[in-house]
Amino acid sequence: MENGPTTSDYNEILEAWHWDLQQWKSKLQAMEEEVVFLDRLLHSNVFVRNTPTHYEKIYGFLKQLKKVSSYKTRVRSGISRYENKIGNIISTSCDKIGLRYYQKHDRLKAEITMCLEDFRLLKYEVLLYTGKVFKNP
Repeated sequence: MENGPTTSDYNEILEAWHWDLQQWKSKLQAMEEEVVFLDRLLHSNVFVRNTPTHYEKIYGFLKQLKKVSSYKTRVRSGISRYENKIGNIISTSCDKIGLRYYQKHDRLKAEITMCLEDFRLLKYEVLLYTGKVFKNP
């Protein structure tokens, strides 16, 4: 009698991975909406313009925002490819998941975590700066 994982074990793993994928896509969608907000904020005319290095700061933030958006796009593409692979496993009723899928899941999770953390730090810096240089009505 074999003591390895059963088909139901694999199904549970695949369901958990599918849940992770849905959560990651949701978080990246929310990030995308926040990127649009920050981009509009940085392009707005609500700041005191005579602050030292204002334009350099805004330009730097816009450049970082573009970089984070590009990173998000690459991660999102990785999620789509991975989701297709998981879908193929589910549709073929495969009862084995190779080690490479576990590794891919962990790598993708780490990439998403890094992407979201990079964006969180940038958002903090932008909001901290813009809060200091808003025009008083």
